[in-house]
Amino acid sequence: MIENTPQSGQERRKHERFIISKPVRLYFADKSVAGTLRDISVGGAAIRIHTPIDLDTKVKVDIGELGTFSGQVVRQIEKEVFGVMFSISAAQAVSLAAKLVIVYHGVAEAESEEKPEDKRTPFAP
Repeated sequence: MIENTPQSGQERRKHERFIISKPVRLYFADKSVAGTLRDISVGGAAIRIHTPIDLDTKVKVDIGELGTFSGQVVRQIEKEVFGVMFSISAAQAVSLAAKLVIVYHGVAEAESEEKPEDKRTPFAP
């Protein structure tokens, strides 16, 4: 499931957020934990995991074809949902943004000259 959430006047995020339900893997404190991506932006993600994790914990988040990102747990949103702020380079941010746009909006206009059968999104939600 993919859904774009527009920013309201109350929104504190700096980056556009996309609601994407997708399996992820978190690595922290010598643990590897399966989870589910709830939403993502270039700045971070909300992730549901069934394992307790402390605020300020440094993590690596593997989101499959979207990439693996270093970050830090910055908030607990719900009982098992945590906000992770990414620590990524400008190049990684640009790459992630491009992938998110493709996932949400489909194939970029620059690729519109391809045959229709060649237009496949590599991300299966």
